[in-house]
Amino acid sequence: MSLVADNPRISVVIACYNGKDYIHQCIDSIISQTYKNLEIVCVNDGSTDNTLEILENYKTQDDRIVVIDQKNKGLSETRNVGVQNSSSDWIMFVDNDDWIAHNLIEETFQQNQKVDLYCCSYNRMFKNKELPRVLNLSGFYNAEIIQRRLVGLTDKELADPTQADSLVTAWGKIYRAKLIKDFNIKFLDSKLIGTEDAFFNIQYLGHCSNVFVTDKPLYYYRKYNETSLTSNYNADLLKKWKNLYSLIEKEISNRDESFQVALNNRISLGLLGVSLNEVLSKKSEYKKYQKIKSLLDDPIYLQSFRNFDVAVMPLQWKLFYGFAKRKSAIGVYLLASVIHTTLKLKNS
Repeated sequence: MSLVADNPRISVVIACYNGKDYIHQCIDSIISQTYKNLEIVCVNDGSTDNTLEILENYKTQDDRIVVIDQKNKGLSETRNVGVQNSSSDWIMFVDNDDWIAHNLIEETFQQNQKVDLYCCSYNRMFKNKELPRVLNLSGFYNAEIIQRRLVGLTDKELADPTQADSLVTAWGKIYRAKLIKDFNIKFLDSKLIGTEDAFFNIQYLGHCSNVFVTDKPLYYYRKYNETSLTSNYNADLLKKWKNLYSLIEKEISNRDESFQVALNNRISLGLLGVSLNEVLSKKSEYKKYQKIKSLLDDPIYLQSFRNFDVAVMPLQWKLFYGFAKRKSAIGVYLLASVIHTTLKLKNS
């Protein structure tokens, strides 16, 4: 039997930007996969360091590697370019500052032709430690169940609010290329919606039948890259998330009520992220407090908190969202500051 017949080819798309410090580890981890039938599509997004030179050198060593060079377009469009230039039946994404276990594809890709999406868990890699993400999901699922989970947590899931975005990433997944291309599913600019991965996956799952999830942490997500987009204050974060919420609402318009509850919970839970973002800013303490006060008066939160049930949440989360529901800006601000400091120490 041929390798292609038994082992469908998978295109690994790597969006590459100023990755000289990390890209060797990233590409080496893909080249050394126990699953060999790969196309490795590296898109250099206008790097100003020697990333392109590194990619071209790898290309001479491994004929599975394709290198595309372009002017800087940002992560979303770079991934889209990678998809357009891929030629396999399956696609996966790896960020150029991350890496994957040598057996990620073999462990995750079960080759069950009724499955449209394969997912694995991941390790969050800090400078001095790693924290595996437990998804609390394992096995085969109807795609609608996973899509609802990506929209937001509901019921007993709220007992662990940290799971809100644990499954939304584009990396750590293997997609059916035909679905992406036939339905013209693209990554939208993060400058418009704040996070490109969540909406991409919610759209994609709307065209899927079944999903396979392994809770083995096989992807290594680097959390200490200070140039990462997630490391800095974002002045327009709420505006972007409002755009995202609007897009999600349209996408789930034909789904049952549980999806609306999930979206409402996503909006409410998102207040913590917006508050932590404000704490990151270089504004005066008073201006930070004033901004959080205005957030609590925003109609989107006034509406979402009316139907947000904190009953099953851990005590510290109940406290934060209890302050939010009562519109206590000082309580929200002080707790957000404490949480920010705690996370900084914990993740150092």
